[in-house]
Amino acid sequence: MKRFISGTIIVLMILSIMTIGVSAASDATVYTETETVSAEANESFSYTVSLSGTYDGYSLKINKKQSGLTVTNVSAKSGVNADDLGDCWMLSVLGGLCKASSAKEELATVTVSVDKGAKGGTKKLDFSEIIVTNESGDAATYSKSLASVTVVSKNDGQPSGSQGGVTVPEKPIEKEENEIPAVIAPAPISFNDVNTSDWFYENVRYVVVNKLMNGVAEGQFAPNKTLTRAMLVTVLYRNAGEPAVGIDRVFDDVEGTAYFAKAVSWAKRNGIVNGVTATQFAPNANITREQIAAIMYRYAKYCNYDVSVGENTNILSYEDAENISGYAIAPMQYVVGSGLIKGKTASTLNPRDNATRAEIAAILQRFIEGNK
Repeated sequence: MKRFISGTIIVLMILSIMTIGVSAASDATVYTETETVSAEANESFSYTVSLSGTYDGYSLKINKKQSGLTVTNVSAKSGVNADDLGDCWMLSVLGGLCKASSAKEELATVTVSVDKGAKGGTKKLDFSEIIVTNESGDAATYSKSLASVTVVSKNDGQPSGSQGGVTVPEKPIEKEENEIPAVIAPAPISFNDVNTSDWFYENVRYVVVNKLMNGVAEGQFAPNKTLTRAMLVTVLYRNAGEPAVGIDRVFDDVEGTAYFAKAVSWAKRNGIVNGVTATQFAPNANITREQIAAIMYRYAKYCNYDVSVGENTNILSYEDAENISGYAIAPMQYVVGSGLIKGKTASTLNPRDNATRAEIAAILQRFIEGNK
């Protein structure tokens, strides 16, 4: 089993496996291996999908985002196709493969990660569509849960005692009567261009202490420097715990050796970013306020956060609302309605303006703290 550990919230995942007979078209059955995994938030685990029976072709579709879980990768066995379709993976062999009913063929290894902040409870891992075709060309289509994952967090208010292998204290540790609570001083930051009197000081301190952003040089944060598209994606990748992801050429202008290659690959695979064209990401282009809105909106959905807060936000009341691109209307409603992005004046949003590093530091702190 491949394990990629990051984070501090202990969870327990129990894969409870079901099999599906598709006798309407053949006697084929889909299996996954049974696993019990002790893990942490942001950890990835993997399991094998197999198929047995007599069949001539099949396709299995699994959505990437599933209620607190994310399917991050599907590694197909030889002779099996695994296609990344953006929001889902598709395993398939169409024609020319007919197994004896007693055989069991491994199709692929599926890698799944527990989302940051996933709550306790049962999470379903679903194949949203299963099609198996017999030798006569008859097909049966199913949509079934092949596995369920039970996530139990120490911080989810579980009863005391042992819960699925996680020991919860019988009662909280009580303070001594005269004990004085410890006061933790805010961690200092040392940048020559960031002063305690600056409006963005606390925002910069927050992103630096939480290792989301770094200085651009020794003693320099460059708060007024514009932010690039690659920089924002890299910051969000860090906030997500840097989940394991393959480096592939998702865009022609993103080299595998670039510092942001993994971040862009992760963001593209999870529907957080799109290119400026089908093949170009423009990583070094300065990012605009409406592009930030779109990316933060999709990232919020990736985190399973409620984005409906902006549905009733009237951005048409701003004088420059007509300058908002069509793709960014709903995202701008979300970021304005949730307070992530504020108007540059009481009547303007300036959606096409570039954003500075100080501004994105403020947006990130509002986003993270507002979704705790």
